[in-house]
Amino acid sequence: MKALKNYGGSSDLALAYEYLQSYSANKEQKDKKLDELFNLAFGFVNDDENWAAITQLANYILGNDKNIIGCEEVVSILDDSVEQFKNRRRAARNY
Repeated sequence: MKALKNYGGSSDLALAYEYLQSYSANKEQKDKKLDELFNLAFGFVNDDENWAAITQLANYILGNDKNIIGCEEVVSILDDSVEQFKNRRRAARNY
């Protein structure tokens, strides 16, 4: 939680808490659901393939002068990244 706040995730936390308010009035259920959400998010980001795709998309966004990037463009970047990652993994295994 502290790390997320430190890295600018306050608005994301606010959305998660807003969701949890509508999920249940029971604090124990909300805490359990919050733990589940953070574990799922950590698992996603902690996966090397996903992290490579996230990094490639972030670099594309930062290096691009466009104000709007279409959904098809994002999907293409992520698909290319996953394919590149798999190719590097295969090459490393064959090395």
